[in-house]
Amino acid sequence: MARSATVQPHRRGTLTSLPATVVALLLRLRSDLPVVGTVAGVTLVTAFIFAAIPLSFNRMSDNGLRQAVSSAPSYLKNIQATHADQLRATDDVDTALDVEAAKFEHNLAPSIQGAIDHREVVVDSPRFTVRDLPDQPAFPFPRFITLRYQSNLAPHTTLISGRLPAPTTDTMPVNASNGQTQAPVIEIALSPETARQLGVQLGQTLLLLPDSDDPLARATAQSQLGFVAVHIVGLVDVIDVKNDYWFGDVRIDQASVFDDGNQVRIYAYASFARDAYPTVLPSVSPLALSYSWRYFVDQAHFSAGNVGNLARDMRKLDAQYPGTSFGRPTDYAVRTGLSAIFKTFQRQRALTESILSLASIGLLAVAVTVLGLVAGLSAERRRDTVALVRSRGASSFQVLSAQAAESLALTVPVAVVGYLLAVALIAKRGSGLSPLLALGIALSVTLLSVAAAMPLARRGLQQLERGDTGAKASRLSPRRVAFEAFVVVLAVAGVYLLRRRGLSANSSAIEVGGFDAYLAAVPVLVGLATGLVVLRLFPLPVRLLAWLASLRRDLLPSLGLRRVSRQPAVTALPLLVLLLAVAVAVFSSVMLHSIQAGQVRSAWETVGADYRVDPVAGGSLYSALNPATVPGVEAVAPAYDVPDQVLASKVPTFGQVNFFAIDAPNYQRVAGGTPVDPHFPTALLREPEGQGLGTPSNPIPAIVSRRWVQDGTPHPGDTFAIKIQGREVSFVVSQVRDNFTTLPKDEPFIVTTLPSLQAVFADRPLRATNLFLRAPANAFADIEAALTQQSSATSLVSRDREYAKVHDAPLISGTALGFQIGVLLAAGYSTLAIVIALALTARARARDLAFLRTLGLSEAQSIGLVAVELGPPIAVALVVGVAMGVGIARLIKPGLDLTAFTGQGVAVPLRIDWATVIVLAIGLIVIVSAAVWAVGAAARRANLGAALRLGDE
Repeated sequence: MARSATVQPHRRGTLTSLPATVVALLLRLRSDLPVVGTVAGVTLVTAFIFAAIPLSFNRMSDNGLRQAVSSAPSYLKNIQATHADQLRATDDVDTALDVEAAKFEHNLAPSIQGAIDHREVVVDSPRFTVRDLPDQPAFPFPRFITLRYQSNLAPHTTLISGRLPAPTTDTMPVNASNGQTQAPVIEIALSPETARQLGVQLGQTLLLLPDSDDPLARATAQSQLGFVAVHIVGLVDVIDVKNDYWFGDVRIDQASVFDDGNQVRIYAYASFARDAYPTVLPSVSPLALSYSWRYFVDQAHFSAGNVGNLARDMRKLDAQYPGTSFGRPTDYAVRTGLSAIFKTFQRQRALTESILSLASIGLLAVAVTVLGLVAGLSAERRRDTVALVRSRGASSFQVLSAQAAESLALTVPVAVVGYLLAVALIAKRGSGLSPLLALGIALSVTLLSVAAAMPLARRGLQQLERGDTGAKASRLSPRRVAFEAFVVVLAVAGVYLLRRRGLSANSSAIEVGGFDAYLAAVPVLVGLATGLVVLRLFPLPVRLLAWLASLRRDLLPSLGLRRVSRQPAVTALPLLVLLLAVAVAVFSSVMLHSIQAGQVRSAWETVGADYRVDPVAGGSLYSALNPATVPGVEAVAPAYDVPDQVLASKVPTFGQVNFFAIDAPNYQRVAGGTPVDPHFPTALLREPEGQGLGTPSNPIPAIVSRRWVQDGTPHPGDTFAIKIQGREVSFVVSQVRDNFTTLPKDEPFIVTTLPSLQAVFADRPLRATNLFLRAPANAFADIEAALTQQSSATSLVSRDREYAKVHDAPLISGTALGFQIGVLLAAGYSTLAIVIALALTARARARDLAFLRTLGLSEAQSIGLVAVELGPPIAVALVVGVAMGVGIARLIKPGLDLTAFTGQGVAVPLRIDWATVIVLAIGLIVIVSAAVWAVGAAARRANLGAALRLGDE
C-alpha cells in the first residue's frame, strides 16, 4: 500500500546513515548491468577520445616539424657559417679547419649544438678572370673561375674522363707588370657542361688573374694581384644535384651565365684537391679565402616540445651574425632558414590547434549532452531504488551523495582505463591535458548523474511510488530564461568577434602559443543558442499538427503528436543532442570538403599544368631538352619567366612587374579544360605577323594585371614598353585580369606570347626558363628519367606530387583526419542519442502501449505510433542541424584562414559536401527505422499484465 504524502522520511542521523545508503545503492550496480554497462561504455569511449586528442596533436606536431625541416631546401634546414681568412695548415688541412670551426661552434647555444649531426667544409678562392693566351683563340665572352675544395666530394661525383686533381709544384712562365715571372699551377676538375660553357678541353691550361670586383679582392691593390695557372686534369659529373650534401649550391655542375642584354658573362667553379690547399693558399696571397662550414642538423632531434627553445636560440643566432658579406676578417656570416622554418611551423601549429578546436569543442558539447542522456537513463532506471531508500528514511542529501559516490566509483576507473589506452595506442610524447580531460569526463558524468537524480531525490514519496515521470510541461523559471538569453548573447558576441579578429595567428592568444577558447567555442555557442530557440518553438508546430491530425478519423497521428507536445522535457535533451551532433557533423564535412577542394586548386595553381620543368639553380633550361619524345606526353609549352622587370618610361618612378612569356597556343593545349585553363584572348593565339614587331607601331599583345604599377587601372588598347635584355619592347593590352596561374598573387604582372617575343630577339634566341607538360600521373618516372638523361640540372614538378605534399603534410592531413573523425563521432553520438532517448521513455511507452493494446491497438499500429513520436524530433534535428552546420561555417568563414591548409594566395570558398549530408540523413532514417522496429518487437513480446501493474506495485 502506498504511503501517505504527508509522511516524511526520518531526517536525523543523515551523516551517520550515509555509508549504509551508499552501500545500498552501490549494490544496485550488480542488479542493473545493462545501464551500468552503458554508462561505463560511454564514459570509456568518451574519455579515450578526449584523452587521445592532445596526444594525437602532439604526435602530429612532432611529425609536422620534422616534415617541415626535411622538406625544406638543404641551405635552409641546415646552418652555414662563412669566414674570410687565411688559415695556415702546416701538417694537416682538416685539423686546421677543425680548430677554426671549434671557435665558432663554442658560441652556439646548447640546443643548436645538440641538433648538429655532422659538418662539411667548403673552401673557395677569390674569383679569377680567365686571361686569353697568345696561342689560343680569344673567347667572345668574359669568363670567371672560382677554385673550390669541398670535403667528402668523391662519393657525390663520378669521374667521366681524365683523373682527379692532385698536388703539384709545376709553374707556368708569365710576364706580369708587377714583376711576376712564374705562376703556380693548380690541377682542377670541371664538369663536362662547365667545360663546354667555358670553351675548354681536358688537358688545357688556363691563366687566371683575381677579379678586382670580387669581395675578397676589393681591398687589395691591383699591383698586388698575381697570376695563377690551372690545369684541367679531369671531367667529373655530379651524381645527384638535389642531394642535401650540395646545400643547394651546384655551381660546380654548371656555370652561371649572366646576360644583361649588352654582354654575356660566364661564372664557373672548379674543384681542386684537398692536399693542394698548402699550394693554393700562398698562390692567392695576399688575398683571403672564403671558408664555409656547413652544419647538417639531425631532424630526429627536433620535436614540437622543444621547438620554442630552438626557435629562440636560432633568432639569437640570426641576430648575432649577419647573413651576408664580410666585415672584419674575423667576422662570420651565418646563413640558415631554420628560424623562418620554426616560425612558419609555430604559426601553422597554432592555426591547426585553433581550427581543430572548433570541431573538438563541438564534439565535447555533443559528448556532454549524450552523457546527460546516459545520466538521465540511469536516474530513470533507479526510480524504484530511490523510492525504496527514501521510504526507509534516507534523506535527499543521502540519496544524492550515494549517487555521486556510485558514479565516481564507476566512472573514475573507467576514465583512467580510457586514458591509459590512449597513451598506449598514441602517445610518443605525453600531454598534461590528457589526464585532466579524462578525469573531467568522469566528473562530468558524476555531476550529470547527480543533477539527473536531483528531481527524484527531492520529489515526494507519493509521486515516486506512483511512477510520476514529471514529464509534463511546467512553467519556465526566470533563471532558465536568463541562462538561455545569456547563451544567445554570448553566441552573437562571439560571432562578431570571430569575424572581426579572426581565428588566425594574428590573434594575440595565438602569438603566445595558445588559442582563444571563447572564439573556438563560437560554433558550439551558435549551435546551442539555435538549439535552445528551436526547443522553445518546437512544441508550437507539433501542437498545430496534433490539432490538425485530430480532425482525421484515425487515432495514431493525433495520439502520437499529442504525446510529443505534452512531453517537452523528455523530448528536449535528445532533440538538442541530435541538433548539435548533426550540426557538428555537417560543419566538419563542410570544412573538410572545402580544404580538400582548395588543395586540388592550389596544386593546379602552383604547377600550372600536370608537370612543370624548372632549372635546379635558376636561370635557363638546356636548349636540348625535349620531353615531348616521352610516351604519354601530349603537349609541351615553353615559357620565359623573368620577375622584377621595369617598365620603360620617361618618368623614372615606376615599380617593377613580373614578366611571363609563354607559348600561348601550346599552353592552351597543355592546360585547356583544366582548372587553370588560361582562356587566352585570340590576339595571343595568333602567329606573329607584320614588320617591326615589338615596336610602338606593331606592339605585342599582352595580358596585364588589374593591380598596376602606374596610377589607375590599365585598359585594353593601352600601350607600354619594357626593357628586356637591354632592348626596349612595346606591348599592347589585350586583356586585364586579377591573377594568372603560377605568378605571385597581388603583384603586377605581364603575360605575353613567347613566339612573338622570340621573333623580336631572332638574333639572340631566348632560352626557356620553364616547360609546361600535359601527361598522365603515371608518366612521372619516364619523364624524370628522360630529363635526367638529357640534363641533370633540371627539376620536374608534378601536380599530383604537389597535391600530395600539401595533402599529406602531418599538420594538414591531421586536420583533415580530425574533421573526418569528427563526422564519424558525431554520427555515432547521434545513434547513441536515439537509442538512449527510446530507453528513457521505455517505461512510460510500455505502459501506454499496454493500455492501448487492451483497447484494440494492433501491433502495426504500435509501431506506427512510435514512428509518429520519433518522426518530428528527428526531422527537425536533421533539417535544422544541416542548416546550422552550413550556416555556422558561412557565418564564421571570414574569421578562418584556411589558406595555410591549401596554399597561400589560393581562395578557399566553402563547399557543402552533399554526399556526407545525404549519407548522414539516410543513416539516421535507418537507425530510427531499426529503433521503431525494435520497439514494436518489444511491444509484441510485452506481458500486458506486468505492464499494466507498472508503477502500482
